[in-house]
Amino acid sequence: MSASAFPAISKPQSDDHAIWDLIFAFWGSPALLVAHDLKLFSLLGEKPRRLEEICAALKIEARPASVLLEMLTAFGLVEARDGVFSLTPVSKEYLDEKSPISLGGYLDFLTANHKLWSVETLKNAVLKNSPQVGGNKDVFSDPEVMKAFAKVFTRAMYAHSIGSALTWPEAVDLSDAKTLLDVGGGSGAQTVGVLLQWAHLKGIVLDTPPVTAEAAQYISRFPVSDRISTVAADMFKDPFPEADVHLYGDIWHDWPKEKGEFLAKKSYESLPAGGRIILREVLYNDERTGPVAAAAYSVDMLLVTMGGQYSRREMKSMLESAGFRDVQIGAAGAGYRSLITARK
Repeated sequence: MSASAFPAISKPQSDDHAIWDLIFAFWGSPALLVAHDLKLFSLLGEKPRRLEEICAALKIEARPASVLLEMLTAFGLVEARDGVFSLTPVSKEYLDEKSPISLGGYLDFLTANHKLWSVETLKNAVLKNSPQVGGNKDVFSDPEVMKAFAKVFTRAMYAHSIGSALTWPEAVDLSDAKTLLDVGGGSGAQTVGVLLQWAHLKGIVLDTPPVTAEAAQYISRFPVSDRISTVAADMFKDPFPEADVHLYGDIWHDWPKEKGEFLAKKSYESLPAGGRIILREVLYNDERTGPVAAAAYSVDMLLVTMGGQYSRREMKSMLESAGFRDVQIGAAGAGYRSLITARK
């Protein structure tokens, strides 16, 4: 091809950082998972170490060890000082598996299912508009798939949730409430967090039978277990137990919009006058142009469910259409989730 066949080339007028940030994340995420899988964070949690000590303990050579450590240092997960590597405060809390709020169970889940988050599976999800887990079945709608999935998924969701569950209940006043119903409550982590904050409350964790069978081992770790019961039920088909607060933590995004509308109406009809609904979700802004966390979460939902993230406006509209009033949307402690509350 002759040079004249190409269009005239000119100096770029835009910055390409946004594109490279996505590409770098493509490399950075596996580095985090490999470091976790090799127990690097737990090793450094024992004590700071030099490179040669890390290599000996993990049985890897200096070059790959340095690459991992430099990536983790760049992300603020490892500190390097005078040739000694140590954990930073955030990695001590969330990445050392000895920490009670470690994300280890969730990272194990991501590692074991890493092929799900691949170019091939995402392309299939885009072309077919179908989940890519459990033989292209919606894992939450197929009983057999969910039964096999429940043990590892509940462990992953406990690790995913427990840290934030210990902080967000400070942001809502439940002094006038009596019983919390955690709909789709999984391991019960959210209920535990609420009851630790509000000592007068009782809690009910409602989920499918395979999940409630797993929940007891997580609830029993806390001094509020005597105030928590579990109910094995289908949130769409079975009646809700009596409660004056309904909690949905990362639940509505698992389903198409009409399911969220159904749950809003069901909660409204089940709650007593003055009862409250609480939701925790990563929300888009009203224009659905961001933030990145909501957009990325929707990609995840495309791969594993038939749902997706809502905007603040959509969430408010669904609740008000069901009859709720005084809809409030604010930060849910640290992290990317919003706290949505409304009253009947």
